[in-house]
Amino acid sequence: MTRWFRLFRIVQGFAPLLVLCSSVRTASAQADLMELHGYIEPCTIGSYQEANTECELCPVKLPNPESCAQNFGERGYTKACRTRGAHDTWEEIWCVPTDANGKRLEKRKSTAFPTAPTVSVGLAALLGIAYAWWRHRQSKA
Repeated sequence: MTRWFRLFRIVQGFAPLLVLCSSVRTASAQADLMELHGYIEPCTIGSYQEANTECELCPVKLPNPESCAQNFGERGYTKACRTRGAHDTWEEIWCVPTDANGKRLEKRKSTAFPTAPTVSVGLAALLGIAYAWWRHRQSKA
């Protein structure tokens, strides 16, 4: 009987902790399912579309999260924002600049030279290869 009483006391000691953990898990699950009272979605077409901008809404699902980038990115659109949604589905706003007549502006291709970090990484790799080759030649002699 003493052994069972000790086991009962141990379980009784952990009971408040178990109740607390289960209530925290339940509260977080409910927060995912229900929107917070008074929440206003900041990512809307009305928030991003201006006089010289055309925006479109693109629904995204988890099996192919890059579908909007493939569809709209190839047509010159840029991603403006992502709506708050479930972990496997959300919406994205994609916008493209337009002129005064509402025609889409063509994206200009960059003719800039490589940036400094690109040049420095390439130079460091070239120096590393030259040093390795020099060490290899020294070890043979």
